[in-house]
Order: sequence, then C-alpha cells, then structure tokens
Amino acid sequence: MDWGVLASTAVGGAIAIAGSGILVRWQDRLRRREEAARIAGAALAALRELNPEVWGERIALQSPAESARITTAAKRTRWLDAVGGLYVLVALYPTSRVADLARTIIARGDLVSIRLNEVADGARITEAWEKAIPEHYHEELEPPRNSCAKSIGPTR
Repeated sequence: MDWGVLASTAVGGAIAIAGSGILVRWQDRLRRREEAARIAGAALAALRELNPEVWGERIALQSPAESARITTAAKRTRWLDAVGGLYVLVALYPTSRVADLARTIIARGDLVSIRLNEVADGARITEAWEKAIPEHYHEELEPPRNSCAKSIGPTR
C-alpha cells in the first residue's frame, strides 16, 4: 500500500469538503441578502403607493365614494403584503438595526394607510393631517435607504 497516495487523497478530499462547505455558506448569505433586498424593495414600492401628498386629495375627491374605498383597499392590500415581508426581515435579523427599522416602517406605514382609509370613508383632510401624515411618510422612507444596507452587510 502506498501511504503517499493515500495521504494525498485524504488531504485532497478534506480540502474539497472544506471548500464546498465554505461555498455553501457563502451562497446562503448571498441568498439571504438578495431576499432581504427583494423584501425591502417590495416594501418601498408599497410605501410609494401610500404617498399621502399624492393620494390624500385624490382619494378625498374621488367620486363616487365607493371608488375611493376600492382604491384605498387595493393600496392597503399591497401594503399588508409588503408588511408580511418586513416581518420576515424581523425574524431573520431579530436583534439588528434591520429589525428595528422594519418595525418602525411597519408602524408608520400602518398609520399612513389607516389615515388614507379614513379619508376614503369621508374624513376631512385637516391642517393637522396635512402636517403629521406626510411627515410620517417621509420619515419611513428615509431610514431604509440610509441604514438597512449597512445593517445587512455588503453584497459581495
């Protein structure tokens, strides 16, 4: 029996196993980052649809009122679908800044969505509404662009 051949085969096998393990872990991290980016993109798209500066007056002025309710219901459905993805991020990164940002976006986005539903149901857009609701909307859009990418990590 040639011990040199046996040793080189064992070393080569160990290197191959270690290399494949590293590759699997790298691919898993990359897949998680891509999934997080997809979730964040869907949430930002849903938030864009809730822009109170664009939709507040449009919904208030839609006639008949049932049309306004249908519009806000569709927007609310898309928002709630995106919220489901944000909760996935909270579960994936429970103690990170990503989870904190996702929870903040969920809370503020829910507020804006609820207020748009109230407008569709006939609530008046008051000066307080015009000041508070767009402010919440803009606050929820800014943190994700600036902080989530840093919290999730580089893509390479």
